[in-house]
Amino acid sequence: MTDAIQLRRRVRWVLSTLPKDRRLSQEMIFDKLLPDFRGLKTDELHTALLWNQIRGFVDVLKNDDEERDEWRLTPEGWHKEGLA
Repeated sequence: MTDAIQLRRRVRWVLSTLPKDRRLSQEMIFDKLLPDFRGLKTDELHTALLWNQIRGFVDVLKNDDEERDEWRLTPEGWHKEGLA
C-alpha cells in the first residue's frame, strides 16, 4: 500500500515542476510517480488528486481536444510548495 501522505505531497511536487500555465493528465502524473511509488494504483492517485483539489491546491480542466482531464497547481498550491 502506498503512503497516502507522501503521495499527496509528491503529486504537488510533480505539478510544481511544470510552468504555471501547463497541465498534466492523470496518466502522465501516474507515469512520473511510478519510479518512486512501485505498486501505485490509479485509485490511490485519484484519491491524492481529489484530496489536493478539495483543499484548493490543484484544479482540473477538461481538454476537449485530447478528451481527458488535466491537472495543475493553483496559486494556493504554488504557495503550499513554497514557490509563490
